[in-house]
Amino acid sequence: KYYHFLKKKKNIIKFIIFKNLNELYLKLKKINGRIILLDTYIFSQKIEKNLRKKFKKVIIINDYQFNIPKDFYCLDTFKFNLKNFHKKNYFGTQYLPRVFNQNLLKRKKRMSNLILIILNKRFQNFYIKINKIISNRKSFISNKKLVVNLTNKRIIKRFNYEDNWSFLKFLDQEKLLHIAKNSAIVISPGGQTMMNLVENNNFINVYQTSKNQDYYIKTLKKKNYINKINFKNFLLKQNKNSRYINNFKNNKLLEIF
Repeated sequence: KYYHFLKKKKNIIKFIIFKNLNELYLKLKKINGRIILLDTYIFSQKIEKNLRKKFKKVIIINDYQFNIPKDFYCLDTFKFNLKNFHKKNYFGTQYLPRVFNQNLLKRKKRMSNLILIILNKRFQNFYIKINKIISNRKSFISNKKLVVNLTNKRIIKRFNYEDNWSFLKFLDQEKLLHIAKNSAIVISPGGQTMMNLVENNNFINVYQTSKNQDYYIKTLKKKNYINKINFKNFLLKQNKNSRYINNFKNNKLLEIF
């Protein structure tokens, strides 16, 4: 999203993908630039020195998985408060790249009755919990159900193809967003999937899979952008246009470049 946004604004920009820090180090050796935006969960002193030599400004997205050097900048578009986690930071939705298609944000007047269930590839057992509850609720019997990212072979063998249930092992991001925007109910894990759906103005039902999702889920729930699923007191809320992103607001992202 950042790459396409900056490219549209006619910046000279290069996009690098790396699997590990060694690969990043080798690729950085061949590049010189003024600013770098780095999205990573891992870091090292070797990379830090390299970045400082190569670039005048270093901006890092990392969800606080490591301490960012004080002279580097931190970017977190999901931070709603002004608490200073770092001396130099860009927090809030005003720093999201505006590359949204208007048609993607608009919903049909009459939405489908689809329940979209998105699974975390590591935590497949959440499907069993969700399936058990939904299958026993009369209010959901007539709904079509689509399960995405179901990869566990044991669960697939037991999968019930009757009662309007279907599944896909994989669905690319754009297609997933198109299905989500017109789904009556969306169930999603926390983390990046949740963020992508919320950024596209979906109101979703979220189940938490790890502790590091706690801040984002609590904050979005408090702001009424999501419904956090409680499996003991199971309640699903309808999808709607949450207006998390307002296309007509000024965008501040260009200012930092």
